[in-house]
Amino acid sequence: LRYNNFSLGRYVLSTFIRKSYNHNYFSKKYLFFKILFQGVNIINTYKVVDKNIVGIYIDHAQFINGLYVEIFSKFKKNVSIYNYPKGLTLIDFSKTKKKDQKGSFEGILQLDFKNKKINKKEKKLANNKICYSLKNPKIIPWLGKTKFFQFRKHNFKSYSHVIYAHSFTDDQLMWGYDDFIDMQEWLIFTIEELLKNKKYFIIKSHPNFFTNLRDKSKREYLDKMIFNQIKNKYKSKYIKFIDYPLKNDLFLKNLNKKTILISHHGTAIFEGILNNFKVISSRATLWNKNFNLTNNWGNLQEYKKLLRLEWKNLFYANKDDFYKICHSLYCNKYNIYGNSFWQKSLFKSLNLKLHETENNVSLKINKLIKSQNLDSIVNKITYTIEDLN
Repeated sequence: LRYNNFSLGRYVLSTFIRKSYNHNYFSKKYLFFKILFQGVNIINTYKVVDKNIVGIYIDHAQFINGLYVEIFSKFKKNVSIYNYPKGLTLIDFSKTKKKDQKGSFEGILQLDFKNKKINKKEKKLANNKICYSLKNPKIIPWLGKTKFFQFRKHNFKSYSHVIYAHSFTDDQLMWGYDDFIDMQEWLIFTIEELLKNKKYFIIKSHPNFFTNLRDKSKREYLDKMIFNQIKNKYKSKYIKFIDYPLKNDLFLKNLNKKTILISHHGTAIFEGILNNFKVISSRATLWNKNFNLTNNWGNLQEYKKLLRLEWKNLFYANKDDFYKICHSLYCNKYNIYGNSFWQKSLFKSLNLKLHETENNVSLKINKLIKSQNLDSIVNKITYTIEDLN
């Protein structure tokens, strides 16, 4: 759904899915129309953006705030956002080219490689970084509290496909639209298509499903509940569910090398390619679509065709493209893997670790604001901003 040439629908739906998980039927309907009209109002006021405004910082731009990215890009303003896979970023739209596609949330964040070629030193560095991340997933802040289980012995050699489940409640449509409204719809469609084709396949749960199992107010709790509902619905000899937090490196080592990996998006794709698996994914993902990493789809019909193909008819990743994107992700000094990540600078000043609870962070930031060190810490953070121009 577009309104005045702005992408209204994807931001409304993404916000609604994130906020509606704890509501009843009638309050969900009210919430949906409230968010819809909020989006319309944001768009209707875009013509009165003050010419004296230099720029804007936009928080959580994968939701309704993403409309501000589109608005301020049209006005050729400075736009700053913070979202994975990058750190704190700044782009001056007065300096971008007319054909530049960065005037959207995913346009700013999608990974690219500035040089035409990647050298041996860059490849080696990217390879070392992704290997370390694969073996140590807890370096990612939101996996810091996950308690990974030991591998439970099982013979996976007879399975032809693996599906990596994603969060059903957060960051939906984050990378654009590909005919699926959310990850629950995508997962169910994938299951039913593979069952039609009588394929034996594995569904691997996301480690995040197990971080807040007792707190019903958390999205992770609902993610696990939805995953269990799908598991209970599809009891079939063709399906094996991995319903516990298992490190992906252990999992991949126990698969047949002719297993086809399916992920809508995400870093499990990189880990699979590193281990020489063929991968199917959406084109709405965290890297620029010009890179040949996966067998990808942009709509439902293309996806159906890919799911019907045998392993021999699918392609391996272009290794040069793979290392270019891995270098852009794992070797970027400004994001969560780099030493200039803005939160590392901030938390160091607060004597906090990245995995500290949100409550502790909020408490100490409130103390910081009242302290005499605020200006010096802010100055430090200015050096952790990535300039995308």
